[in-house]
Amino acid sequence: LVRRYFCKIVCVMSGWELDVLSAWKANKSFKWAEFSSADAIIPFPLSLHLALMKVRNARGINLAKVPSLMLQPIPRADNHNRPYTTEEMEAHLQLIHNALQPKKGG
Repeated sequence: LVRRYFCKIVCVMSGWELDVLSAWKANKSFKWAEFSSADAIIPFPLSLHLALMKVRNARGINLAKVPSLMLQPIPRADNHNRPYTTEEMEAHLQLIHNALQPKKGG
């Protein structure tokens, strides 16, 4: 509990956006979530991806419309800050490609 409050204070003081769900909703551009279930810095239960899944499930919104990239856990690695695997890099580049496409009807 003390650790959680300490982390919250550090995040606030460093300027991190803690209400990522509101920030996600406010951003109307193409966006996606990248996450790893083995991330030691942002545990999956606290991830944006899981928060989006919960909100969209509660509202009956199709989860397939939330682009995401699940990074495969790599044993004995820092799964928060590691290079992409070849497959992950290909998927990441495809998401970037999608983000750079002109909006339909605009």
